[in-house]
This record gives sequence, structure tokens and C-alpha cells, in this order.
Amino acid sequence: MSSGQTPDRSPFNGPSDEEGMYLEPDTTMPQRDGEVRYVTGSGFWCQEEGVVKPLLPTLTGSALNDEIHRLIPQLTHFVVDETTYDEITRGTNGRVTMVTTWDSPTKNRIYRQDLISRVSNHISEVISIQNDLSGSLVEILSESIVRDVDYRVSAIIRTRTT
Repeated sequence: MSSGQTPDRSPFNGPSDEEGMYLEPDTTMPQRDGEVRYVTGSGFWCQEEGVVKPLLPTLTGSALNDEIHRLIPQLTHFVVDETTYDEITRGTNGRVTMVTTWDSPTKNRIYRQDLISRVSNHISEVISIQNDLSGSLVEILSESIVRDVDYRVSAIIRTRTT
């Protein structure tokens, strides 16, 4: 049976100070909702609401397709990477208006920009512009934040443009 183990309890996964999870290879598919297994020769599978399905959509060829790229939230391009550089821009009131993630401190290519709009000092919209590794536009995600009369967030409406 497949079981998840953290590195500090797993003899298979390196030093105990590394983060991660190890799934023992198995030959059977998940048997209950919420279960995830690594099935030898088939990859990662999960069972959700009684349906067994691949954890990620099927890869085509050797590259990630667009849907998988979106599921990963493009973290592989810029998050937790020692070479990227985040630049924070503030408006005249001192509030953050833009966060730009550059390829390096020399700022050759922009990987991502988050543009932040406010109404009455409350965030009303965030527009995230995602680029690929060469700096070319991949997609734009607009998030409109709906607030009630007490300025509490009641909904977030997302629109993606590719």
C-alpha cells in the first residue's frame, strides 16, 4: 500500500532537513476519496468523489502543455529561486501599487507583474501579467475584488486572458 512519508521519517529521501513527501511506488490505483498514489509506470493518481483520475492532466510529448503549466501556477519560473529579483513599487500614499519579478537583480527580463488598484484604501483589483522565461507574454489574470458595505471581501471575480 502506498503511504506518504516526510523526509525526516523516510530512509529513501535524503537528509532530514529537506522538505518534501515520498510516495512508495505501487501497482494499484487509489481506493478511497482523497487518496493519492504513485502507480509504477502510470504516474500520480488520485480518487476524488468516487472517480479515479490522474493527479495532473496527461503530458503530451516531453513538454508541459498549457493546462498543466497553469496548474503549476508557473512557480517554476520565479518563486523560491535565488536568481530572481522582486521589485516593489509604492504610490504617493506609501501603499504597494506594483510587484515586478525580474530574472535577476540586473533586471533583463520581467517574469511577472502584479498591478494593484485600490478604492478607499482597500484593494479593488489585482492584474497579474505572466511572462515566459524569455519575457514574452503568456497570460493576464484580472482579479476584481467585490466588497460589502463594511468593506469586507464578499467575492473575487477572476478573468484570464491568453
